Amino acid sequence: SEDRSQNELYLLEELLTDVKFICDLPLAKRLEACMLLGYEKYEDGEKIYKQGDNGTLFYIIFTGSVKSSVWTQGVQDDVVTIIQASKWFGDRVLETDNLLRFIQGINHLRP
Repeated sequence: SEDRSQNELYLLEELLTDVKFICDLPLAKRLEACMLLGYEKYEDGEKIYKQGDNGTLFYIIFTGSVKSSVWTQGVQDDVVTIIQASKWFGDRVLETDNLLRFIQGINHLRP
């Protein structure tokens, strides 16, 4: 969002330094990418997506945590992971052609 403060941009950029594909971009391009990130707020217990959905978004958790569970047929217990604030998930979406279009798009943004 163009309304992001410089502090927010640098906070986001810092969180992205370990994300494959983004970490290799020059700082200016990482900051441009951060300007394109949007906000979403979820209520406690609200589902963000369900297993089997097509992944189209990359999420960074600012506050709270996300419980991620994977159900496998024939296995009694779900595999559960708790993802804490300042971590991310959905990074597999960055491994697709969408990332190439995304990078190409930010390469053409005006400075």
